[in-house]
Amino acid sequence: MCPMPAPARHLRPARAPSRRSHPTAPPLLAAAAALTLATNAGAQERGGFLDLNGYWDDRSFTTLTVNALANLPQGLQYFAFVNYTSTPRASSTDLDGFYSEHHVRWAVGSTPFDVTALWSPRSGPDNDPAYLGVRWRASDTGGPGRALRAARVTYAVNLHLARFGAGPDEGWAPQVEHAYRWDAVPGRIYLAGFADHNLWFGGPDGSPRSRTVSEHQAGWRLVDRLYAVVEWRLNQYLPEADRTGVGFGVEYLIPFVVRP
Repeated sequence: MCPMPAPARHLRPARAPSRRSHPTAPPLLAAAAALTLATNAGAQERGGFLDLNGYWDDRSFTTLTVNALANLPQGLQYFAFVNYTSTPRASSTDLDGFYSEHHVRWAVGSTPFDVTALWSPRSGPDNDPAYLGVRWRASDTGGPGRALRAARVTYAVNLHLARFGAGPDEGWAPQVEHAYRWDAVPGRIYLAGFADHNLWFGGPDGSPRSRTVSEHQAGWRLVDRLYAVVEWRLNQYLPEADRTGVGFGVEYLIPFVVRP
């Protein structure tokens, strides 16, 4: 499987969380604990990474993000992130909301497909959904994969078909997730991003609905594993005036290899 870190999903609730909700330690600790377990379990595999990010957004909020990935035995892979975010356009810079995702992926034999599971705890009550689906690694697929690798691009699409924890008025709520990375100048400059299309069918009025969250981040290595980053963001869950913005920040990447 190809690990493909992408920008984290900033301020992406399934339903808008209360602006007075506060972060608690468990989501970050859960990600760290899961990474530790994954590292120990994957002692015969190639390891993974821990990725620390800090951003200021031009909509006047700040974000602290931790990403983690570990490759496990038997074709398993674990990826997680947690965002702590301040309220947009508020006078306080307190990190008063969080959003996180925990992904487990299992490669189906030698095919370019994975069976996937996702759990997404976040700020606010009764809005921590889980998904089951299938992922296609286009960059591991025959001719298209060879062309993508020649261009130093990795790309995958994840179709989350079953959602658990959706509200009773939301009907069938699948999600289509695209993720990519382009190593424009290997070891120096990259472009990575995602687009999540969240769909609803059979809601109160019976008509289909959709909302998109998308982020595209350029990183430039400054020294060692420290990067300067800039990121364009779209979030259709937010009010119209706050749906797009640009984040500026720094990223520090900590790769690891575990040997038996």
